[in-house]
Amino acid sequence: MATLGNNRSVTHQAWGLMCNKTSFTCKEIAQLLNVKTNQIVGLTRTLLRKNAIEIIERRAKDKGYIYRACIERQLLTVDQPKVRKSPRRRKMSTRSQQLWNAIRIHRVFTVTLLKTTTDASESLINNYVWHLEKSGLVRRVTRTTNATGKSCVKFRLAIDLGRLYPKTQRGGMWDQNKQTFYPFKDENDE
Repeated sequence: MATLGNNRSVTHQAWGLMCNKTSFTCKEIAQLLNVKTNQIVGLTRTLLRKNAIEIIERRAKDKGYIYRACIERQLLTVDQPKVRKSPRRRKMSTRSQQLWNAIRIHRVFTVTLLKTTTDASESLINNYVWHLEKSGLVRRVTRTTNATGKSCVKFRLAIDLGRLYPKTQRGGMWDQNKQTFYPFKDENDE
């Protein structure tokens, strides 16, 4: 039997035999080369895809096919398939996921802090934090004035839902981790 080291030579020998015969079966080629029939079946599938061989006849009672070489031996190089590692793709997180990660890390935060630690715009941050606050996932802690004289609100994470960020939906926030809906609270509820 052929070993893994000489697969390439078996492939070339098999292709040579296929070109020299007027017709062949996978079993014939495998017996001539003293290899497993499955190895030749894989090669014939590859050659069929490349239009190097064609099926002449289907044998009775599922005994396989009879093939014929379509192109000359020199025109086709049959190598083992090259396994190419695809480059590792870096998954880009969404702005909302970045905001949620920053909120979970800091626990107590301001809009300015989120703006400096994420790629999100200030309007997106304000909108997302407003939705989180309205659904009860974050709470206002204090309102102070910062060094420039602007009003600054500190928020605290009230409910840590987990790794995935809560999605804004009509009427509330959807927790992707536990598949739970947190409805917006009215001002009267507080």
